[in-house]
Amino acid sequence: MVAKNDVSRKRFDSSTTVEPFGRGATHARAFGGGTGVGRVLVVGEALIDVVHTRARVTEHPGGSPLNVAAGLARLGDPVDFLTAIGTDERGDAVLRHLRDSGVRLVSGSVTAGTTSTATATIDESGGATYSFDFHWAIAPVVGLYDHALLHVGSLGCFVEPGAGQVADLVRRAGAETIVTFDPNLRPALLPAEGEVRGRFDQFASMSAVVKLSDEDASYLWPGVARDEVIARLLELGVQVAVVTGGADGALLATASARVHVPSTASQVVDTIGAGDSFMAGLIHMVLGRPSSVGTAVNGPPSLDLGRDELTEVGRFAALCAGVTVSHAGAYAPTVAEVMAGAARLRSR
Repeated sequence: MVAKNDVSRKRFDSSTTVEPFGRGATHARAFGGGTGVGRVLVVGEALIDVVHTRARVTEHPGGSPLNVAAGLARLGDPVDFLTAIGTDERGDAVLRHLRDSGVRLVSGSVTAGTTSTATATIDESGGATYSFDFHWAIAPVVGLYDHALLHVGSLGCFVEPGAGQVADLVRRAGAETIVTFDPNLRPALLPAEGEVRGRFDQFASMSAVVKLSDEDASYLWPGVARDEVIARLLELGVQVAVVTGGADGALLATASARVHVPSTASQVVDTIGAGDSFMAGLIHMVLGRPSSVGTAVNGPPSLDLGRDELTEVGRFAALCAGVTVSHAGAYAPTVAEVMAGAARLRSR
């Protein structure tokens, strides 16, 4: 599926590569989170956000899966990223961003053609509306099934032909792999509503952790309250179900606990990447649990978090999003920045 606009394209040297993430890198572990014992594989789109405000037009590398990958790397988690990047100047910008963030690109992710774009128009409240020039397919790959966690989401799970390829990767992941999913729905590029629901149910039923925004939930189940949305996710077999509501905070639930975590944002420049930053923080904390990695025998480890642990996970994710919205674009915070944000909240 391709959505087009009239943005001009330029070329660059397709031999550009991304250096591997340093395995020896260490970071402080906030709230007991963090990994260091297993790599994360993120699969999904990378594109350029073309951001229009009243004052100017700027371009930033983006796309929800790219933002999650960069967010995890900035938090100190070793990340591989499978995507589709064009051989143009915008693709070069994405590659530089991945390298600078510490993300290792999976071979085959740079393909002939142009890099997709998402044009975001920012209103006076900092909210964003989007239009897209998007095309999505991934190259055949092998040897991707030894990761501790696999994250998928956004357009990459709904736009063909790539969506079917992503679903196949999830089905073929090792039984011990934790799968996380954030649909990050973009109605402008989605297929028919019934097809979206079917694809969502397919991915959710294969995932241990699923995060929805209020907008996602409203699209999938119009008029259904957050508590009922959470119940439906758990019925699909999700172990950790999350619904975020921006300034209204987030609801997190497992089979045995349910908590509300307030928003930590004190200053909003724009909301681009806030949900992706929350997702990165969520994954970072899930991987940091002593029982989350390396203990599964016949399947992925249990993520039946209790109330206190679920609150800790949600609080860290909310702090990540709070740092992101205080910057322009999809800013990915470090652990030190998240901890500084937590200290500021305690001092109020």
